[in-house]
Amino acid sequence: MTTARTPAAARLIAAVSVAVAAGGCGHGRFGDRVDAPPAAGRGAVYALAVPATGPATSPAGPDLSDKETPAAAHWTAIARILERPGAEHDGVYTVTVPRDDWDVNIEGMPVPTAAGVASVFHFYRCPCGKTNVVGQFCVADYEVNDVIDALRAEHMRVASVAPMLLFSRTNPQIVRFQAEGHTEPIAKALREALRWTGKERMAPDLPIGGGK
Repeated sequence: MTTARTPAAARLIAAVSVAVAAGGCGHGRFGDRVDAPPAAGRGAVYALAVPATGPATSPAGPDLSDKETPAAAHWTAIARILERPGAEHDGVYTVTVPRDDWDVNIEGMPVPTAAGVASVFHFYRCPCGKTNVVGQFCVADYEVNDVIDALRAEHMRVASVAPMLLFSRTNPQIVRFQAEGHTEPIAKALREALRWTGKERMAPDLPIGGGK
């Protein structure tokens, strides 16, 4: 026996059929089904499936925890975090930070910044997949402890602290250190230590949310 459908019931059945066809079985991941147009009343679900800000998927950056990732990707990350470019030679990536904020003298005679008045970091990759760094900070005596604190926060090892020069009123100090670990935490610790030196140390505090 066939039951007669009222116009209202027919419209309801048609709407349900469209919704089921567009929605499928519902076991896929968000973004799997992007070719079906959104049915009426499903705007919120469709917004989750296809973000309005871009495509459903986007290429991820290199995985720095993968020991097969090329060294160049690590050097790029280091330069980005330190906000300074470096140079690669024989598998070692070196970043130099000149102390051009100083007037260093030996017995009254000026010492050019290029004569080694700089902090220098040497990075190289271990076959085990970790990043190694050996280097030195060139600091004023009142900067020494703050730099060491920043390094030790990431469990870096401080090898020595000693004067860089004799007969200099500026009295620059060299903090030598070494570390092994993951690339980004090491670079971030070095960047934090640099904030305690030179012009950055003397800069006024930035407002909350306005700093790096």
